[in-house]
Amino acid sequence: MKTENKKKRILTIEDEPIINLITVRVMRVAGFEVDVADNGITAKAIVLNNTYHLYLCDIRTPAMNGLEFYQYLREMRPGHENRIIFTTGDTLS
Repeated sequence: MKTENKKKRILTIEDEPIINLITVRVMRVAGFEVDVADNGITAKAIVLNNTYHLYLCDIRTPAMNGLEFYQYLREMRPGHENRIIFTTGDTLS
């Protein structure tokens, strides 16, 4: 009997390379498969061909921010909007 050992997939949407590096390392050690997008537009293109269990999404990314990406998921992948964890390094607002 064959058992599948598929890793859970995460898409991280973050424009800061060092944050991406840390996130990818931590999530891979935790057993996740991780893909990276530097903004919402790139994430949209990736989501067209992949399914994710979780999205770690910076609220403030260039070209398309996290809230706009959330709306995209809500419209194009119903139910996936419930899989988003928003992140931000903005401590002023």
